[in-house]
Amino acid sequence: MEEEANSLSLEEQAALEMVKADRAAIDARKAKREIQQAVLRSEKLKRFNVYAEVRKKKMMDLAHKEGIDWEVAYKTFCGVEDGLEVNDNAEVQVIIQDIRSANPDDHTYFTALRNTVIFLKTGVKANGAWNILINFLEKGTFVISTKFFEQRTYTELQVMLIKIQRTTRLNELLREHVKEILMKIGPEITEDPPMVRFMTNDLFRICYLAQDKLRDYPSNYRISVEKYLRSTGFTSTEKDKATDTLRRFLMENVPYYRKRVERGLEVLPRLPNMPKLNKKDVNIAWLWAGVGQEVEYIGRHIQGAILKPGEPLHYPSVIDYQAANSDPMIEEGEIGMD
Repeated sequence: MEEEANSLSLEEQAALEMVKADRAAIDARKAKREIQQAVLRSEKLKRFNVYAEVRKKKMMDLAHKEGIDWEVAYKTFCGVEDGLEVNDNAEVQVIIQDIRSANPDDHTYFTALRNTVIFLKTGVKANGAWNILINFLEKGTFVISTKFFEQRTYTELQVMLIKIQRTTRLNELLREHVKEILMKIGPEITEDPPMVRFMTNDLFRICYLAQDKLRDYPSNYRISVEKYLRSTGFTSTEKDKATDTLRRFLMENVPYYRKRVERGLEVLPRLPNMPKLNKKDVNIAWLWAGVGQEVEYIGRHIQGAILKPGEPLHYPSVIDYQAANSDPMIEEGEIGMD
């Protein structure tokens, strides 16, 4: 009996030793895995810091647009446009009209056009002339001119702005050109579905005008949209209708806004009417726009000539522009949520 007891005791001890060994192995693997994960996190953080530094440098370069490379890009963009006279504007217009006919709804039209347009980019020839290339799915690549953007809708310009490849400085200048046109045409107001689409501070914004959708937005956003509609651009029936819808909703659901209106702090400005320009006036306007770009380019060289050696050039940046055109009422928190 004593031998059996001793043998059982030895088995238990052996089992206990095996359990301890297994646990030690598990702890060792766990510690090793934690060390590996720490190393991976450290390497990932290093890669992220490198990426953040490169991205910051690129964003600052895009904001200031300084340096010899940008000067060359400005000179090319203000120079000879190869596709200005001979281009495929008519063929591209037919493709866009076919997409519009197949998608009468404004929302589906945006999606279809975005899925069809593959890219926009610029090309430079050996003689220094440049052109604009647009590529469609299953349609191929076409050459269009800067005049093609003049008669486009907000939706079409938004898609083209998104599809511009941001790989070269000349492409960035084309993007700035399209964005400037997009800002000038003002908001797009649709009825199916009822919504307002516009662009402010380099951001695409949207506001649905249905009652159930309006309740989902913060009060300061609804107020900013209403203020944007009644203070920018030209007057129109669609804009007046959308402004009245927003104003009525704000009067009924935002006490702070209603008090401001009752105190006379929110006075409706009178928007100007859209001028009726003929083809000659439009051509003159675009001619003056090109002259302005050329004057700006020459002015940069004059500024560089009169500065002292080593003194950096200063160009207004996107950050300076946003600071000069920001809305202090919203930034300082005077317009808050309910």
